[in-house]
Amino acid sequence: MAKGHLKGPRGELEVAKIVQEWWRNYEPEAIFVRTPGSGGWHGRNQRGAAIRAGHNVSGDVTTSSTSFPFCVEVKRVEDFDMDNLVECSCVRPSPVWKWWLQVQREAGEVQKEPMLWFRQNRKPWMVIVALSYARENITVSPVVTWTTRQLLNINCGASPVMYAAKDLLRMDPQLLARD
Repeated sequence: MAKGHLKGPRGELEVAKIVQEWWRNYEPEAIFVRTPGSGGWHGRNQRGAAIRAGHNVSGDVTTSSTSFPFCVEVKRVEDFDMDNLVECSCVRPSPVWKWWLQVQREAGEVQKEPMLWFRQNRKPWMVIVALSYARENITVSPVVTWTTRQLLNINCGASPVMYAAKDLLRMDPQLLARD
């Protein structure tokens, strides 16, 4: 089993490779890599501005593509309950909501759409994007679209929608590309 401190970077490398393979169907020269110092970009400078924003880099995966619309955050964590997430329990809120807030904040800094990839050991990758973006751009069926009522007592920012990564990756990336 991988040591806990290696799980995150390995997940980021895995997602970078998956996304690059998919996106190259649209943009063959695009390169996707783990953001240098990923996890170390969360500080603020003396004026309170996010350090990563000054570099126009945010999230865990960065790319040479100018048409890729997402800021990608990656979490490979064993300790959360998928049923609890899906049911949107307020009794024991899922850590996924904290991750979703994080990627929204980072995406806003670089004017991109938030995209959260996460998975548990030996489970498939799941992807959360903003419902507003999904309605306009994504043509595959989601695993979960939470209702406003379910999210009422959850601090999650923009309404999310969750896809199995394998389903999302069936989409033609050209349909998602920024002009």
